[in-house]
Amino acid sequence: MSEVAMEAGRSEAGDRGAGLRDGRATPAGPFASVTVHRDPRAALADWQDLAGRVPTTPYQRPDWILPWIDCVGRAAGVVPLIVVAHDADGRAQAVLPLGLQRQGWLRVASFLGAKDSNFNMGLFAPGTDLSRAALTALLRRAAAASGTTIDLCLFRNQPHAWDGVANPFLAFPHQPSPSFAYRATLQPDGEAFFKAQLSRETRKKLRQKTTRLAAIGPVAVFEARGAAEIAEVLDAFTVQRTARNDLAGIDCGDIPGLRAFLAATAGGAGPVALHALRCGDRILATLAGVRHGARFSGMLTSFTADAEFARNSPGELLLAETMRHYCAEGFTMFDLGIGEARYKATYCPEAEPLFDSLVPLTLRGWAAARAERLRLQAKRAIKQSRWAWPLALRLRRALSSARRGASGRPADGAARRED
Repeated sequence: MSEVAMEAGRSEAGDRGAGLRDGRATPAGPFASVTVHRDPRAALADWQDLAGRVPTTPYQRPDWILPWIDCVGRAAGVVPLIVVAHDADGRAQAVLPLGLQRQGWLRVASFLGAKDSNFNMGLFAPGTDLSRAALTALLRRAAAASGTTIDLCLFRNQPHAWDGVANPFLAFPHQPSPSFAYRATLQPDGEAFFKAQLSRETRKKLRQKTTRLAAIGPVAVFEARGAAEIAEVLDAFTVQRTARNDLAGIDCGDIPGLRAFLAATAGGAGPVALHALRCGDRILATLAGVRHGARFSGMLTSFTADAEFARNSPGELLLAETMRHYCAEGFTMFDLGIGEARYKATYCPEAEPLFDSLVPLTLRGWAAARAERLRLQAKRAIKQSRWAWPLALRLRRALSSARRGASGRPADGAARRED
């Protein structure tokens, strides 16, 4: 079944749907029809039309989502459910790029992108009724039109607003996400930006580290554009991330898909920019992010931990030069995504609060939502603790080291959000 539609609360596919299975009627709400596409490309015309009319995070745009589904999502068992709601004239008024996954005995719908998406927010046309009742009706109609049962809608890491437009899902009961995102407001003059952002001592150390690296070999910071450059940078990224994840006790099973996603979206007209620092003939650090309007949003970083180079912080040098580049390009915002880290506090000190909301659609979903809220609250308490989160990381590394025995590889490293 590629897509099913529902008009006035009635499924054209004949399926009663999750919105009806709990014994309550599915109200029509403000939308004339609601269609759910399992083939994301079938929603492309409506999706692109609405994305051109309303503020949209880069992570909910088709040019980011479609390659992610092909390279990462399907292999993880994610079933795309692109929800499109139309007005009486047939024009898209809302698009929700969702994916359905089994979690034990539950079927859970979430925004597509998983950990690779730093910001999650639906697309809604202005002037539409976006009250809690209207949004609940939209989700119930989407569930009924999906051709399957949806127990729970789990919407994580949502910004309160994007480009000045408030997030309609604030209407649902919600709670702070375990971690926030971190950003910096750029200036046209990179040197002036760093003088305001960094202490004189920190700027001096950056210059000294650059000089020491240059003594080892010629240093170049660049964006990979051609196929050969992209492959070279992704080779380094793959090695660095695999080694770092292994050391940290993080599963490495998603690396091939993630590499394929970066290869499909970097360079040319793709949404992803792949930056790297080379010393001599070796890539020492990488930084992948997505450009959208005047904002650069960092997704992934990796860096060598080889002692000869690591003492000069190649990852930090790459970050500083990349930020300088986007200052010169006229960008006004630079973020490093979700999660707390010392380098984020230094370079992107502006916290961007995020929230989670859980909308149960069945009795099983209600029970699961209660437990998940408590789990997320506990996770936030641990992550925001000055001692509990570092202790948790140390314990995970110790367990990983014990499993590896004496054969661990401390050569390289990578950084990605740890959820």
